[in-house]
Amino acid sequence: MTVLRLFTVSIICHAEKVKLLIEAIIVTNVKKSISYTEMIENLKRDELLAHLGSWELNCTTDEIYWTDGVYRIFGKDLSSFNPEYMSVLNCVYPGDRNFVEDTVKKSLNEKSVFPYELKYRIIHGITGQIRWVFQKYVIIRDSYGIPLEVKGIIQDVTDNENILNEYSKFFQAVRFANNPILITDGSGRISYINQNFENIYKYDLNNLYGRKALLLSADKSVYLDNGYSEQEYRALMKEISVALNSGTLGNWEGELITRTKEGRIIFTLALIHTLRDMDKNLQSCVVSIIDITRERQQEEHVRIDIYKTIASLAEHRDNETGTHMKRIGEFCYYISKKLKTPKWYSDDIRLFAPLHDIGKVGISDEILKAPRSLTAKEFNTMKTHTSIGYDILKDRTKLEMAAEIAGNHHEKYDGTGYPAGISAESIPLSARICAIADVYDSLRSKRCYKEALSEEETINIITEGSGKHFDPQLVDLLIENRGGFDSIFKNMRD
Repeated sequence: MTVLRLFTVSIICHAEKVKLLIEAIIVTNVKKSISYTEMIENLKRDELLAHLGSWELNCTTDEIYWTDGVYRIFGKDLSSFNPEYMSVLNCVYPGDRNFVEDTVKKSLNEKSVFPYELKYRIIHGITGQIRWVFQKYVIIRDSYGIPLEVKGIIQDVTDNENILNEYSKFFQAVRFANNPILITDGSGRISYINQNFENIYKYDLNNLYGRKALLLSADKSVYLDNGYSEQEYRALMKEISVALNSGTLGNWEGELITRTKEGRIIFTLALIHTLRDMDKNLQSCVVSIIDITRERQQEEHVRIDIYKTIASLAEHRDNETGTHMKRIGEFCYYISKKLKTPKWYSDDIRLFAPLHDIGKVGISDEILKAPRSLTAKEFNTMKTHTSIGYDILKDRTKLEMAAEIAGNHHEKYDGTGYPAGISAESIPLSARICAIADVYDSLRSKRCYKEALSEEETINIITEGSGKHFDPQLVDLLIENRGGFDSIFKNMRD
């Protein structure tokens, strides 16, 4: 067998890198005009590196020639491993023997000129280990299709099989994981989603393959509706970008709001891991998602119940009725919706406006429940309920709006209110809304110290207070929507 023929056989090697390596050596050796002996030595060295062996069968004489690499692959020596077909078959793992025999017989009986491939297990002669080998061969036939020669290579691919086996385990773990998982390429385009992702987000891989993963993120408006400010949203997006593009960090964990194919919003805890090459270039991102929507809803329900309990405490300390507190919340919600504020803002003001007088828990009953007009000194004491309420609620997570309402709902647009005497836009919008809602409801409600005014009288008084007591924009809004205010009042009458 010539050296050139031996190298030609090598081009059907299973490992492409090995093929390129051997071709490069041929070119180098030819350029150097090295001797035949040196080329054989180079071949032996590279067969050793590639766990490769080659063989050749003369179908006329049944003689087989194989290289030293074959002996190494099977763990045999020259004295105990004759170049014969049965020698190889005796080393094949029993469970694969029929497969090998049937494949070889079938290939010899066919008249194909294309190479044949088979992968099977052998029992290593030295270690007794089960090893995987890959074999590829071509049959050279005469004009009648009768086999003349068979030339082939055999390669120990056990390491590859072990890697594939580990990959298979990983793939199965990812595919059937309890939480949604998606994988992207280095540019952020989706290359894989697991079964749970399909079930929850209602996409299949055909819908998503090659598309940017960002399409699954909820719009900025959704973040704003759920309590994020513009600054917080931008900071979140920047934090993710910096983490994923950092060669030293490369991972991120935090809350994200996502959207299903059907438009349903899902709150998630996302864990994003980056995979990089040796030069730290981003190759892939693995995103594991935990659905925390139910937990968020439960937390919100608990939060609302706590705030309602606090509001009821204020009701019991005041002469105001519980329906007055609820109406204030509904009036504020109605105004907020008309102003087209974010959803979270409208929801929060409906919840927190009833807490506007929470500071009255710090006012004595003698003053709070006095069945008469208060003295100047008593009135000054009563006014402190705004500061008391602010102090109760300030610096508490999620209660920022409640604190600003409690502390500022008696401020007036022209700066003549209390406790700080601030004016116009310096007064928080929530407090300006609550102020007009509180006065509207108080004027129309009967109390032990006064009679109820009509809707017409109430509108006239508030109109007169435009730019003085009240924000002119809110007065105009009330007048334009007086029917809506009247309906809320009548539907929630004491």
